[in-house]
Amino acid sequence: MSNEINSGMPQSIDKAKLVQQWNKLSPAEQDSIKKINAKIDEYFEKHKSDENLDKVTLEDILKGDEDKVEEKRTDLPGGGMLITQTKNGKEVGKIYYDAVGNLMGSESYEYDRKGNVKKETKHRSDGTTEQITEYKNGHTIRILEYNEGGNLERRIEYDNGGMFSKPKVTVYRGDGTKESEVIQDGDDSKEIHYAEDGKTVVSEE
Repeated sequence: MSNEINSGMPQSIDKAKLVQQWNKLSPAEQDSIKKINAKIDEYFEKHKSDENLDKVTLEDILKGDEDKVEEKRTDLPGGGMLITQTKNGKEVGKIYYDAVGNLMGSESYEYDRKGNVKKETKHRSDGTTEQITEYKNGHTIRILEYNEGGNLERRIEYDNGGMFSKPKVTVYRGDGTKESEVIQDGDDSKEIHYAEDGKTVVSEE
């Protein structure tokens, strides 16, 4: 081994110096280091039988399993298969296959800080987006529908109403013009259809 290589290697560990450096740290810094060490021990104990454990980085350890996606396979009637993906205990995706293994479509889910679904996206077999549904506080607020070319075909807006407004559902065409509107008034509802200009009323029911 060359002297050049040896010169770059630590010859000994000065424990007294390490203790001095440790004592200079604030209680918060010491606590942070203790937590990191505990996390390292926990990770290696949990994954001691894993392959390529020698290639694990500190980033992998600190990140832990929070970004790990687990998959569950379920056989469907007719020979198809469903793969359900979960992350941190929450369902983040579904993938559908037919009996011969062809991809039929998929769904993905995003969550807000409270753990409620805020966005659901449906994909066709070719990966293009078919529909996006947005939620707020557990209620549907918007649905976006796309054609096979990837263009917005229809937008549906949900308004739950308030003190001075009534609940309504408004449908817009891909170009943004209003197509129809359903206004709820107690047990009754009124449905309005518009011409292509989005303003002229064609019919009311």
